[in-house]
Amino acid sequence: MRLEIRSRDLRLSEKLDTHIRQRFERIFERASARIAAVIVRLRDVNSKQRGGIDKQCQVEVVFEGQVPVLVRETSANVYAAVDRAAQRTKHTVFERARSMRERKRARRSSKP
Repeated sequence: MRLEIRSRDLRLSEKLDTHIRQRFERIFERASARIAAVIVRLRDVNSKQRGGIDKQCQVEVVFEGQVPVLVRETSANVYAAVDRAAQRTKHTVFERARSMRERKRARRSSKP
């Protein structure tokens, strides 16, 4: 699994980079063979001058031969946005995997 971190309008400190890497590598350590890439995009939506709840973390999970999963979270704190996006991404990816397993079982059981 390739993990890319991209930042727009936000300074990507070493501490933030480490936090993101640890969070996503821990989540996907068992499923990494099925995932081509996880792309984390950070952004300050309103810029520093306007302030507000505007730190955005968008996560794209790219699978081989499947539609990617896309999750976006916004918060006043970039770490909170990353953590919530990571949790939602984990839930979405594992729900997708579960439903795919169920469809495979259903196809197998419907074959004569």
